[in-house]
Amino acid sequence: MANIDDYQAKQDVTQSVPDEKVQTPAIPADVFLQAAENLCKWSLDGARALSAVAITDGSGHADLIQDLNDIAVLGRENPDPLTSIGFDLTQLDLAATRADELAICWPKQTATKPIPPTQKPFATRLTPT
Repeated sequence: MANIDDYQAKQDVTQSVPDEKVQTPAIPADVFLQAAENLCKWSLDGARALSAVAITDGSGHADLIQDLNDIAVLGRENPDPLTSIGFDLTQLDLAATRADELAICWPKQTATKPIPPTQKPFATRLTPT
């Protein structure tokens, strides 16, 4: 479809917008389009980098700990895209620190919980108390 055909196809829709809903752009259209294109490219680059590290959408505490560590490593290895969007790189240190803390704390916390009788080994359940 040619540009004029696109324009004519959308003309009824654009003409139906009430005047009070029409907004004057805050930035020039070319600046907006370039920014949108940059964001698209950065997000695609980021998606490729994330898939290369294989951060999954798993669940559970162990997965959270691993993901925090992976994000810290990925960010430290690729700081340029993060700084270009104004990301505070100290957050990567915080993610790594939290991963280390959770890796120590989580096993201790789960070790103190009593094991429900249904999850105890079969031989233990047969042993009289």
